Amino acid sequence: MKAIFSIYGNDLKRIAANWAALIMTAGLILLPSFYAWFNIKASWDPYGHTDQIKVAVTNLDEGSNLQGKGVNLGKEIVSTLRKNDAFDWQFVNRKKAINGVQHGDYYARMEIPDDFSRKIGTVVSDRPVQPEIIYSVNEKINPIAPKITGKGAETIIEQVSSNFVKEATKAIFEEFNKLGIKLEEELPTIQKLESLIFKLEGEFPEIKKILNTAAEDTDQSQRLVNEAQKQLPIAAGLSSKGMKVSESVQDVLNKSEKVFQNLPQVMKSDLGLLQDIFTSLEGTADEWADPNLNPATLEEAGKRLSAAAALSGALADVLDRLNAQAETSLLDVPIERLKEIQSESRQQEDLLKKLSAVTNQAKREKQAKELKNRLAGTRAKAGEMLNTFDSSIQPKIQEALNEAQKSADQADSILSEINSSIPDVQKILNDAEKGLALGGNKVGEFQKELPLLEKKIGKLASDIRAFKETNNINSLIELLQNDAEKESSFFSEPVKLKHERMFPIPNYGSALAPFYTVLSLWVGCVLLVSLLSVEIHENRRYRSMHVYFGRFLTFWTIGLFQALIASAGNVYILGVYAVHPGWLILFSLLISTIFMLIVYSLVSVFGNIGKAFAIIMLVLQLAGSGGTFPIQVTPPFFQAINPFLPFTYAISLLREAIGGILWDIVRMDAARIIIYGAAAILFGVFLKKPINKASEGFRRKLAESKLIH
Repeated sequence: MKAIFSIYGNDLKRIAANWAALIMTAGLILLPSFYAWFNIKASWDPYGHTDQIKVAVTNLDEGSNLQGKGVNLGKEIVSTLRKNDAFDWQFVNRKKAINGVQHGDYYARMEIPDDFSRKIGTVVSDRPVQPEIIYSVNEKINPIAPKITGKGAETIIEQVSSNFVKEATKAIFEEFNKLGIKLEEELPTIQKLESLIFKLEGEFPEIKKILNTAAEDTDQSQRLVNEAQKQLPIAAGLSSKGMKVSESVQDVLNKSEKVFQNLPQVMKSDLGLLQDIFTSLEGTADEWADPNLNPATLEEAGKRLSAAAALSGALADVLDRLNAQAETSLLDVPIERLKEIQSESRQQEDLLKKLSAVTNQAKREKQAKELKNRLAGTRAKAGEMLNTFDSSIQPKIQEALNEAQKSADQADSILSEINSSIPDVQKILNDAEKGLALGGNKVGEFQKELPLLEKKIGKLASDIRAFKETNNINSLIELLQNDAEKESSFFSEPVKLKHERMFPIPNYGSALAPFYTVLSLWVGCVLLVSLLSVEIHENRRYRSMHVYFGRFLTFWTIGLFQALIASAGNVYILGVYAVHPGWLILFSLLISTIFMLIVYSLVSVFGNIGKAFAIIMLVLQLAGSGGTFPIQVTPPFFQAINPFLPFTYAISLLREAIGGILWDIVRMDAARIIIYGAAAILFGVFLKKPINKASEGFRRKLAESKLIH
């Protein structure tokens, strides 16, 4: 130990006594910090200045006429963009836009074709055509700009689609609402007429009893006839009004049929949205097998599954209500499919929550694969419904509407029969009055006519009961009376995404600080071994182990200062966000120690070749550590070496200090990185002497070249 500290003490004295060495050492201490700080500051908020990115916009839309109303969605889009400061929008003609993108004056261009509004208007026809917005970008100007401008273009398309769906469905449900209110206003008249028919039917036994005794009591029969004559005008008036109500119902159902013709297009669009959700989730399911995956990714996928469950449930409810109104089972199959999709979505959401808690690699991969298979099955169901919509589901909706129409026709027939029977009743009562006036001999004639009247009233009552058993006018009113604004808002945006940030980091620079700090510490180690010697050039001879540890203490001291200045400067000079700034500094000191052991040992054992090894490790770790991009998007080679790289665990340690510590992760990362340091010590202690001796001739030959020291 005395020899080790003798070497270390002599190094410190030489640095302190030689001003040139002191300046060089100070430079080596500060240089890694500058490397980290400049890169972190440059990456602080790369998306905060997109308002300076020029994007050309050309509107060629000629407008169209939608159900008697002139529309020009191109102008509306341009008007919206003029208020949008996400990019520097340039409103120019087509020629200037294309030329500007080609020559780099604009990063991208968006062109609204002349038939944009016309194609959107075809959604209410039997042959809808999907509109397009042309987007082109000059990808050679900058590798990131196409991604940024592309996201802006997608946002504009989403806004246009959402607004159009909202307005279209709003118009449909407003018409439903009007029809439902009209039926509700006439409902008391319908119910009163129905009550009168049932009352007449119930009183016929009493009428027959009275007529049987009429021959014995003519006066009593006369009063009965007079009372019946008083009630007959009321029945006639109700019958006439009932005919008008029947015509209103017919008119309502005719209009309702027109409205239902537009509803399938909205439902078909929502089925497409369901299929897209499951296709997207299935495509990203392989990433979920990684235990190091950001929990926010699984949380976002869970929210999308919740959205799919809500949307499929809403579609099933609409079809169920229509099925109930028609009193048929025509739509049972699509309703059942939608409920299956809803149930499977909820099950998959639960599985996703359980998956996030699994840390075992093999078990996680198995569960992720099972979840992917389930997503594929649900996606297939949604796709099958979408593919068979025009040939299967839409015709059944029309058939259900036809059933409702039949019920209305039946009611109209009943009311017509009532109306036509009134003159017969009037005639019978008039005859009865004359008969009673003439004497008891006419009572018998009236009794003969009574069975015919009883039969007609009984048939009308039976028809009304049959109508009520198979149809429910209150259900129809409930279906049609909806809040148009709320219904349209639901279909345009069936699920709202609620963001709940986990371990939030306020800016991009702070998020990248772990990567650039770790990188700067490794670069600092490489600079040290490149400028300072790992060997002792003195007359006194030391043992190989003494040289290794004695000179390492000098390197370690400088490395600790590098880590202290870089990490403290991140927090107190740059203002890097850190939940635990103290732990950030301590973790940086540990990382610098381990890196110095690795790099120092390589050079101490292999000489200049060890420096090359250190640089090769640096290059591999830049792409293989997952410091900037998720490791899952890198080539298979880098994914394979990721678990074996010191950078992987060093970056993870600093991320914990910046975003919020989970101690199980810290303990695991610290243990792994310390293992690298222990391996480096063993490597340097036991292999330095034999490898130095074996490579002495090789190094002497290199020196003879006068090029390599």
